[in-house]
Amino acid sequence: MHRLVETLKKTRIFRSRNDDIVHFLHIGKCAGTAIKDLATQINAIPHGPRIIGHGHSKKLADLPCDSKYFFSIRDPITRYYSAFYMRKSKEQPRLYREWSEGERNAYSTFTEANDLAESLFVDSDLGTKAFFAMQSIGHLKSQHTWFNLNEIINTRPPICIVRREKIDLDIAYLLKSLNIDDKLSLPADPVRSHRNNYDKSPPLSQKAKKNLEVWYSIDIEYYKKLDSWIDFRQRHVG
Repeated sequence: MHRLVETLKKTRIFRSRNDDIVHFLHIGKCAGTAIKDLATQINAIPHGPRIIGHGHSKKLADLPCDSKYFFSIRDPITRYYSAFYMRKSKEQPRLYREWSEGERNAYSTFTEANDLAESLFVDSDLGTKAFFAMQSIGHLKSQHTWFNLNEIINTRPPICIVRREKIDLDIAYLLKSLNIDDKLSLPADPVRSHRNNYDKSPPLSQKAKKNLEVWYSIDIEYYKKLDSWIDFRQRHVG
C-alpha cells in the first residue's frame, strides 16, 4: 500500500510537471533562434512553464498526443531570400556549418538569390541546376511539409503560432497564453538572434518573385490560411 501511494504521488507530480511543459517546434528561418532565446528567459521564471525547444527535424507526430506546443511561420518569399544568404555565409557569424555537396554546386552556379529565382523553370541546363539548387540549399524546403493544416486547425491546435511578420503581436499572445506577466523581449542583437544583413544583396526582380510564387504556391496558400486562422483565434480566444 505504501508503495502504491508513493507511486500515485510521483504520477501526480509527473503529470503536473508535464502540464507545464510546452514544446517549440522549429521551422528554419522563421525567427526560431530568437524565440528560443525568449524561451530561455521564460524557463528562468520561478514556478513558470518550461519551454522545450526542438531542432528542425522534430515533427508534431513525434510528440505525445496531449502535448502543448507552438511554432513559427514566415512569408515564403522572404523566407527564401533569408535562407539563401544564411547558407551562402555558412550561417556565420553566429555559427559555422560547412556546405553540403549540393549546396557547393548550387552556390558555384547561383551567387545571388535573384539569380536562382529567375532561373527556375528555364528550359535549359540552367533550369535543371536551379531545380536541384532549390532541393539542396538548407531551409528552402516548404513550411507546409512540417505540419498538416487540418491537424493544426481541427485536431491538435497549438497554443500559439508566431508569424515572423507580426512577431511582436504574436509573442504578446504567446506570453498571455502562458500566463506570463514578466516583461520579456526578443533579443535585439542580430548575431544572437541569427539575423543577417542583406542590404548589399540585390533585391528580387518581378520575374524572380513570380517564379517563387509558382514554386511556393502551396506554401503561400498554407501561410494565408494560417494567417487568417491566427487572427480569428486571437480575436475570439483569450
